[in-house]
Amino acid sequence: MKRILRTSLAFLLTFTLILGSFSGLAFGATASSPGENSWWDYRAESFSDFNGSTATLTIHTPQELALFSYICSNPTDYYWPYQTVRLGSNISLYGHQWEPIYSDYRFTFDGNGYAIYGMTITEAPEITTSDWMVDTAYLGLFGNGRGVTIQNLNMRNVKIDIDLPADGYLSGYVLECGAIAGWAADVINCFAQVDMNFDTGYEIGVAGIVADANIVKDCVTRGTLTVNAAGGFVAGVAGEVNSCQKCTNYASINASGLNAGGVFGIGGYASYSESPAATGCKNYGDIVISGTNRYVGGVGYMVEFGKVSLCHNNGTIGNVSSSDYLTAGGIIGMTKSDNSIVISDCKSHGAITLIGDQTYAGGVVGHLNEGFWASDSENAFKSGCAQVTSC
Repeated sequence: MKRILRTSLAFLLTFTLILGSFSGLAFGATASSPGENSWWDYRAESFSDFNGSTATLTIHTPQELALFSYICSNPTDYYWPYQTVRLGSNISLYGHQWEPIYSDYRFTFDGNGYAIYGMTITEAPEITTSDWMVDTAYLGLFGNGRGVTIQNLNMRNVKIDIDLPADGYLSGYVLECGAIAGWAADVINCFAQVDMNFDTGYEIGVAGIVADANIVKDCVTRGTLTVNAAGGFVAGVAGEVNSCQKCTNYASINASGLNAGGVFGIGGYASYSESPAATGCKNYGDIVISGTNRYVGGVGYMVEFGKVSLCHNNGTIGNVSSSDYLTAGGIIGMTKSDNSIVISDCKSHGAITLIGDQTYAGGVVGHLNEGFWASDSENAFKSGCAQVTSC
């Protein structure tokens, strides 16, 4: 199945062409080809309450949601007037393959408290390369929605099952996937109940809610995430996120060959941000990890910049077979930056049990920067690395 890879995507109205610079919202897009039994084949011909004079579009049926996905993923030079797209009822997506929504236009997708049931993605994306570099494919309700704020949305009975054999070495993440989005701007007050399985020889990023975002806030995940990959990360709620706030994970995680975080993968990626890397996050899901040179944290796998506070872990961390250089932290697996990273008012009650000669564990942090590992009995800090206080 061919999908859009790192492309500016847009909207096509087959029944209304809106010309002119309405609010200055212009688009460009590239079409993708649907897989077998795609929801695109069952899309509506038009939206039931379409009105070019309003700034809000309300979607009522799965056929209309499929139409929305279709028009976002096909080319147009026309203009789109909507600043908000929202659900007007619960949506059932059982029975057909979902085609992810692709758009880098800035708008709000508001679930309006409704739920989308039964989204299924089981067809692997087509991987495109330029020499040895790879363009990342994005999967979820939204694939690439980098300009989209998604809020107040429930995703229930999500099934994503991808088998993607590697056919050679590629640099970078081949795939990023979340139930709600592979890539989004911000994700707020969302819930996902997931059954996600990945088996690949590539590096990938997988998260229960969103794999790549700026701010993820007040989100909850339940279910299971099972990932076998050559590298990357898996996380319960958010993958690479600048700020993860008041998010909770109940999903169990089984990570083979990649890093893992109970709530988030990589936190605080922007050194200039004033937002905390993580605050008020909680993990209740158990994590099983295997592999060499891997890191796992009860709340986050890695922090690059910023502060982590008021985070709790109640899930267990362990490996099923002997591993070399496997590092675990009750809260954070590792800190990366030489800048000051402050971890405060955090607690971990989950047991950490690692098998192997070269394994390291810390009650709060597993690996502080510059080769310093915390021990079970102390979480001291080294100047220029992480300050662990009041934990």
